[in-house]
Amino acid sequence: MSDFIEPLVLLVEDDDAAAQLIVTNLKREGVTNIRRFPNGQEALDFIDGSETVESLILFLDIRMPVMDGIQLLRLLKADPVNRLIPVIMLTTSENPVEVQECYDLGCNFYVKKPVEYGMLKAVIKQLAQFTQICILPKKVM
Repeated sequence: MSDFIEPLVLLVEDDDAAAQLIVTNLKREGVTNIRRFPNGQEALDFIDGSETVESLILFLDIRMPVMDGIQLLRLLKADPVNRLIPVIMLTTSENPVEVQECYDLGCNFYVKKPVEYGMLKAVIKQLAQFTQICILPKKVM
């Protein structure tokens, strides 16, 4: 018997079409425990209010209204409870300054989101497989 707990994937993505493509392709690969948020503030509110979630993994876009991905990353990694949540930046930006800033703030991986659908589908498949083999830290309050 395995101790694997399917993580809750938090997709923080403001573009409805991109979010739908990502969610659809994650589900095709067997990842079904997904919550989507259109901005960093809504994701942060959920994270701070979820005491019962066993394990989270965050797919985080950079450019969003209200609170962008870098602001959310900064807040999460500065918090002693939330800093262990794995964060994968999933964004179209390949700006080296943003890449370095995200790693400096503590993101775990930075993945360029391809614009072409076939490539995006392949990236999401790999991310889905990644979430299915990871053992993630539990949220400790």
